[in-house]
Amino acid sequence: MLSRPPAQRIVPPFDTKGDGMRTIVSAVALAAGAGLWSGGPGWAGPMLEGWFIAEDTCPATRKIDGSNPGNVATEPRVAYDILEINRDGGDFYRIRIPGAPQIEERWVAVRCGTHVVAAGPPRRPGGGEPGGGGGGDTELGGLPTGDDSRESTDNLLAASWQPGFCETGAGRPKTECMLLNAGQLPDAADRFSMHGLWPQPNGNFWCTDEALRQKGIDNEDMLPLALSDATREALADVMPGTHSEFQRYQFYKHGSCFFAAGGAEEYFRDAINLFDQLNASPVAVLFRDHIGERLSPADVKAAFDTAFGPGAGRRVQFECDADGRRDIYIELRIALRGRIDDAASLGDLILAAPPASDTAESGCARAVVDRAGLQ
Repeated sequence: MLSRPPAQRIVPPFDTKGDGMRTIVSAVALAAGAGLWSGGPGWAGPMLEGWFIAEDTCPATRKIDGSNPGNVATEPRVAYDILEINRDGGDFYRIRIPGAPQIEERWVAVRCGTHVVAAGPPRRPGGGEPGGGGGGDTELGGLPTGDDSRESTDNLLAASWQPGFCETGAGRPKTECMLLNAGQLPDAADRFSMHGLWPQPNGNFWCTDEALRQKGIDNEDMLPLALSDATREALADVMPGTHSEFQRYQFYKHGSCFFAAGGAEEYFRDAINLFDQLNASPVAVLFRDHIGERLSPADVKAAFDTAFGPGAGRRVQFECDADGRRDIYIELRIALRGRIDDAASLGDLILAAPPASDTAESGCARAVVDRAGLQ
């Protein structure tokens, strides 16, 4: 990481506490107001929409490999308006740094951060785009807030067994369930899928004005989320519900109460990290090895103890449902306590949480780990 130049320190507006992000006025509004999107002679490369989120402290120069009036540098975890890339597949972005001397439009190396855009709909297996909005929207939701002082440290990780959910009346009509039951989502057939990461206590929903404006709207009509390409792809892999834009509903209802400084990007990146750990654990192996068979909650708890430490199983709640003459696993809900970030240990978060007062095991005593497809 480059050290910050000792001279003038230029930062975007809306100062915040700590090292959190600062939000920037909409790139579209600024560009339109300043007349900078006209494709005039000053623009050498393809124009871009969205934001550049800095991951490093890097020089922001007036020209590529040129002078740097004011010794301006990007600040990690700050979102800047992005304007263009120097060429297709290029290695420098032009961004806007409010307050930079002489010229606010500066060049920074691509390696120094992430280009964040609206989250479009996921591709269906075999190619093609599903119906619904998102791809052409210019207004984004879940933007970085810059304030991590309220970030939730009391959470519940909701891990669905997707074949079981897709056996239920609520699940069957959903696009992702039709795909799974038709054999087109094989990865979701033998591992846990993301339902959500839920700030507690229960009832802590729709926590911002932006979120409240999305309440009661169909998923596909909600504002698309500001996610990087990498996060969007990883999310589509672990959350089958992205086929019905379920990620939007989850963020606005629950993620808006997580209060991550990095907005939807940080919220889902944190959740993906936890699911990667869960699906690499003996708990996932146990479920995979018992597909089509009965599995007792006691065995599941023991697997949690083996995977994450003694007592971890006492932090797990079970949700099962009747399907004809059998009961089937639908979901595990795992209590977490502590700050969640890229380096967070799922085991440490589980063991820091208090034991569940009600593990809701009764309907799961003889439950089956359902296999994909209608049974």
